[in-house]
Amino acid sequence: MSEPQILIVGAGPTGLTLSLELARQGIRHLIIDINPRSTDSKATVLHPRSQELLSRHGLMSDLGSIGVVLVGSSFYANKQEFWGMDFEALAMHDTQYRLPMMITQPQLEKAIEDKLEHRYNLSVSRGVRAENVIQDDDGVSVTLKSVDGKEKNQRFQYVVGCDGAHSVVRKAAGLQFKGGSYQQEFLLADVKMNWALEREKKHAFLGYGFLLALPMPGGYTRLLMSRAGHTSGEGKEPTLQDFQDAATEFIPGKPTVSDPAWISRFRLHHRNVENYRVGRLFVGGDAAHIHSPSGGQGMNTGIQDAMNLGWKLASVLRKQTLNPEALLNSYSTERHKIGINLVNTSDRAFEFLATGNPFILFFRNRILPLIVPWLPANKPMLVHRYRTISQLAIRYRNSEVVKTGTGYYGTLKAGDRAPDGKTKDYGEDYLLDYCTEGIYYLVLFPAKDTPAGEVLKFRILAEKNPEWKVHTVNDPSQALRDLYGLKQAVYVLIRPDWYISHIGPFSAIDELEDWAESHAAGGK
Repeated sequence: MSEPQILIVGAGPTGLTLSLELARQGIRHLIIDINPRSTDSKATVLHPRSQELLSRHGLMSDLGSIGVVLVGSSFYANKQEFWGMDFEALAMHDTQYRLPMMITQPQLEKAIEDKLEHRYNLSVSRGVRAENVIQDDDGVSVTLKSVDGKEKNQRFQYVVGCDGAHSVVRKAAGLQFKGGSYQQEFLLADVKMNWALEREKKHAFLGYGFLLALPMPGGYTRLLMSRAGHTSGEGKEPTLQDFQDAATEFIPGKPTVSDPAWISRFRLHHRNVENYRVGRLFVGGDAAHIHSPSGGQGMNTGIQDAMNLGWKLASVLRKQTLNPEALLNSYSTERHKIGINLVNTSDRAFEFLATGNPFILFFRNRILPLIVPWLPANKPMLVHRYRTISQLAIRYRNSEVVKTGTGYYGTLKAGDRAPDGKTKDYGEDYLLDYCTEGIYYLVLFPAKDTPAGEVLKFRILAEKNPEWKVHTVNDPSQALRDLYGLKQAVYVLIRPDWYISHIGPFSAIDELEDWAESHAAGGK
């Protein structure tokens, strides 16, 4: 068997997703982790965008059978509900996956590992750590050291650090990890709850501290709480009684907690690297950004880091781009900004929840619940907020590897996520169900009066780019065209991670061809 081209250090959700994407692309790689598969997890939620991307690998049918769909959220103060969100009322119509799914990190990791083994005959090399990671112009030298003391020196074309907050790869790349720590102590438990509240919702209870309750698979509820006034390292080890006391204090009625599957105390950090790439070394997931659990963004962001990087590494290794440096640099350009925004926004939200400031506590617990019910409903704002949390709003319009053609006036731009919708051209299936092969898809939306010869020109162009596949959408109902906001004959080049690489009117075909020669996989 040929030597692996890429080393992935770390087999959490980010590393496993990257391995799955590289396997889909036919790239030889090795994935290692010093630890056995985790049985505990702070990560709990798969947002719609992550579900959408994992569906490319046929995972959602497996995960859907064990996950719990989250239908809304409720906020309480003084045991009274003062605000809530109905996710189903806010859900988007441009995706098959409209609602968050609660699932444990070990369950997700097992599903991905099973897919790697059964579809690609790949497995994680556990009990192995990377040491002496040294890059040069031609590759990266790494010492692979097993827990039994055996060592092996090996060369790789690229190394990707998905190895968490203490990343070996990040340190080898000389990247800083600036940020800080929350001073509060946080407690977590998975328990059985006997209470009167709706199970399929997230419930947030405010008081002197806070308590979050999240539905989990297997009939469990995840409880996350802060003990106001306690800083990390202080206080006794948590017990089930601590959670019963919190439930009694925060939750209306007479709730009881029992049968703990996991109880833990932990400290939270917020940090970011300054770049996701240094030469042949890359970082992603918690090796690149760590933050509060507000909004359940962390695991999902790591998954999307991996999806963004995987196909780009594959394109470069297969020599299917004439500008490999631009393509690899675009990983950091596109994802670094997302990581920074994530840390900043989750920090603000979590500080509001976890604050010990007496003035803020008084406003949050006493004044805010009186004001919020009287505020007029602002559905567009709520939809935007929900879309942001779902990560469907992420876009890369400033990326150096995307372009919008001259004369295009639609709402979608290059760098935006490609919407998904039903079209009668393919029965009642969704468009993106036909875009799962890990290649570029050139989707054509001709107008009713577009000559057949104009469509043929795009098919001829696609023949010059073997990693492109063409779909022509005639869509008699106009539903998909309306979803894309199109008013003219338009082409949309969708890249493997389902973002738009190039979009424009049919008249901009020469611009698409010029772009393909320098950027697209399968250029001339």
